[in-house]
Amino acid sequence: MERAERAIHWIGQQTGWLYVAIVMLIILETALRTAFNAPTIWTLELSLMLAGAAYLLNGASFGQASGHIRIDLLYRRLSGWRKRLADTLTAVVGMAYLGVVAVWGGQQAMTAIAFGERSGSAWNSVLPMVHKSMIPVAAVLMGVALICEFIRLLSDKK
Repeated sequence: MERAERAIHWIGQQTGWLYVAIVMLIILETALRTAFNAPTIWTLELSLMLAGAAYLLNGASFGQASGHIRIDLLYRRLSGWRKRLADTLTAVVGMAYLGVVAVWGGQQAMTAIAFGERSGSAWNSVLPMVHKSMIPVAAVLMGVALICEFIRLLSDKK
């Protein structure tokens, strides 16, 4: 469990570098477009590809840090055992949902890869294949994070 949580945290930290790459791409595109009148056809799609991957892969790490939205106004009013019950139900429902997303997303990704789905733009990138492939990966990572949380809730003797 601890190893899985460390891996999720590490993935979350590493995906932050994708945002640095996006900023560098935008600076490059701006310089090429304004200073040299030589815009690229690939910067926007590559930026979208990196941002989508970073967003999806960072979700599990964000959830681990309790960064996801919760109705705190209600949650703070719950007693200790009711908070545990709410957390346990959230984990169970979340695991079920993410299981469906992982299976369905995996099927969509396999179809996109099998047909070589492309963006259809001037660059005609593999953006659809990358994003569709990241969805089941992100769902599995988030599911593992929820499983760790669920095990923690069950083993907690409070």
